[in-house]
Amino acid sequence: MTGLQYIASLILNFEFVSFYGPILLSINVLAGFLLLIPFSILLEAIVNYTGFNKYGGNFIVHIIQLSLFIFYMEFTIPRMDIVKYNNDTEIIFYTIMYFTFFGIAKIGELIKKDDEDSSK
Repeated sequence: MTGLQYIASLILNFEFVSFYGPILLSINVLAGFLLLIPFSILLEAIVNYTGFNKYGGNFIVHIIQLSLFIFYMEFTIPRMDIVKYNNDTEIIFYTIMYFTFFGIAKIGELIKKDDEDSSK
């Protein structure tokens, strides 16, 4: 996670205020994703119950989750004073973090599915 922050810092314009900034930002991103779990379960259950899934319901669920994640990060990061963003790059940074975690989760699901298929 810290390596991804370093790579993003090469592209985006931000700096950490303290020495512990990268670690605290990683912990805050992880906390944001842990807080998204109940919303994810609720939204996916609603989409599956209504039958909206075949019309792009999962895409809408992910857009809502991204919006909630960005809201959480916009709410907590300025209060923690660990990173200073120059120009309006924080939304891009939070989106990169969200899609990185999302990609890791999808890879984990594929590996789990492959393991279940191979064990049968």
